[in-house]
Amino acid sequence: MARIDPIPQQPWERQPGESETAYAAFRRYRDMPMGERSIRRSVGEDASAVKVRRAEQWSVDFRWVERAAAYTDHLDRIARQERERAIRDMERRHAHSAQAIHAVVNAKLAAWNRTPEAREAAAEALTPYQLARLLDTATRVERAALGHVPDPPPKKPDRSALLAELAEVKAKAREGGDWNLYFQALREERAITGEGTPIAVKAEGGDWKADLQAAGMDPDAVFEEAVRLAMAKLEGGLP
Repeated sequence: MARIDPIPQQPWERQPGESETAYAAFRRYRDMPMGERSIRRSVGEDASAVKVRRAEQWSVDFRWVERAAAYTDHLDRIARQERERAIRDMERRHAHSAQAIHAVVNAKLAAWNRTPEAREAAAEALTPYQLARLLDTATRVERAALGHVPDPPPKKPDRSALLAELAEVKAKAREGGDWNLYFQALREERAITGEGTPIAVKAEGGDWKADLQAAGMDPDAVFEEAVRLAMAKLEGGLP
């Protein structure tokens, strides 16, 4: 009959010749936080002097300090392996997410480049801010793909310049009656200034302004209220 080799014994497990009582005392010592281990705590603060001396003898006979240190290293090794596994899982998830995002972006780019008309329509649909972001992203991706040393992190866009640019887009859209473009620029403006931040909309020109003034109404107030209602409807706030 083949002999079955015993499982190798670990230092933090019960040792040959160690009684159940002695091992129970060691377990209490072993399971304390590393910086708080003490023989007295392992037997209880109110333990008698006899119990304390007996535990001290056990600690010498069965190498408590050495075994507890080995147990701490064992737990640290397990925790480190779990962290490394979690990091690898996270990297895989991020890689899959990046691939999915690339697929969506590439599909959109393919649609834009299908015909000259599609490219022109895409360019007209994008605001100057979006075009600048798209160009910056494409440049950095291309440089990275060609092995160029990456540029320093891009500077944060000039908030005031972006708002001025969006204000110009809104003004032109309002003059031309392109309300889809107007509300698109307005949404970007709200994203930059912060959701819920009041946005001053100044109405300029147009016969409607003169008509409202003749009726004793404030054109700017009327226009701002119309914008507010339209935005609320677009965002699902109104039926």
